[in-house]
Amino acid sequence: MFKIESGIELVKRSRKNGGRKPIYPFQDMKCGDSFLVEDKKLIHRVGNAAAAFSRGHEGYKFAIRQVDGGFRCWRIPVE
Repeated sequence: MFKIESGIELVKRSRKNGGRKPIYPFQDMKCGDSFLVEDKKLIHRVGNAAAAFSRGHEGYKFAIRQVDGGFRCWRIPVE
């Protein structure tokens, strides 16, 4: 069984080395900027990461399209 206790302060989350370093340059992108993803296996990861970033950062929206040489991820204006 678990013992229920009161009055114990919540410990802050610890992030080693200040958190994980970003893999994709979403934060640094301006509207109209893009980057090329050459590996087809990574495109789903990039798409999921872009969607998650957009949910957590107001004013960011991304579009991914197939181009010669792979896929390209653009930052687009939020409507």
